[in-house]
Amino acid sequence: MKLQVQWSESSIKDLGEIIEFVNENWGEKTALDYLIHIENIVEQIQVYPFVFPVINLELEIRKCVLSTHNSLYYRVNNSEIHILRIYSNVINPIKHKLK
Repeated sequence: MKLQVQWSESSIKDLGEIIEFVNENWGEKTALDYLIHIENIVEQIQVYPFVFPVINLELEIRKCVLSTHNSLYYRVNNSEIHILRIYSNVINPIKHKLK
């Protein structure tokens, strides 16, 4: 069964900034390829929502490493996947705010 996906406003903004950065630095084809990669990962999460590790037990937040540069953070609630943020793996993780 494929779960529904809800993107937070912050995660939509994160995605837009990442794709824009990739497009400006490596070109449109690379940006499109990376977007397709992210879509494929989200589809995997829809089918296998518990495949990625929990990084915060209290908030039940899971982390999926998209690449060496970015990770996607999400939560599974009932029949939905809530994508919270997409963060840079280069930034100090203490600066990341997940709710």
